[in-house]
Amino acid sequence: MADLTLAMYNYKGERIAASFGATLAAAMFLVKFRGLPLESLDVEADGKTIKIDFSTDFSQASVTLPKCKQLLEITRIFAGDIDKNIKVISCKHMSGNAAVTECDDVDMFSDSHLADMLIGDVDMDFSAVFSSGNDATKVKCFSPVPLPDLWLGSAIASFTASGKRAEQIFTFNGENLTLTPVYNGIRATLACTKIMTFNTPYL
Repeated sequence: MADLTLAMYNYKGERIAASFGATLAAAMFLVKFRGLPLESLDVEADGKTIKIDFSTDFSQASVTLPKCKQLLEITRIFAGDIDKNIKVISCKHMSGNAAVTECDDVDMFSDSHLADMLIGDVDMDFSAVFSSGNDATKVKCFSPVPLPDLWLGSAIASFTASGKRAEQIFTFNGENLTLTPVYNGIRATLACTKIMTFNTPYL
């Protein structure tokens, strides 16, 4: 039996599939902000149970997601003669495909470049570009429609596209996400305190 059951709704009040971000946020709310003294929490969402693990000081939370799969590689030429190999990554946890490429600096890629990455014979749901620095890998992503877990999915797709079987830190808008390869998938770890901030003592 799960410790917590989660249901997710959109702005119209329609029931939708729960995102991993919402699952983490709900677990963090109970443990970090409500003080539930559990270092591990089972969250049931849409008939599946997701295990969330917390560090001993409850400053970080981790979840294990299914492995992605690299499907194929295609070449695209962008503005300014940017010639890139685009890797198509199947993201199982998002049930979608991503177009991913590596570059020297993600700021070289505009939203129009990222949108162009989605054009082709293969159906792709979102695109991501990443560049590796000294301490972390920067990611920029794009989706033509709002997608839950877009940042998480883009980081995991970039992690798969990099081909490195080692722990990596990804950064997006000041948020850090650590991804680690494990036997049954990819372990995602992030800081609890940056997920949400409450200004009222009544929550």
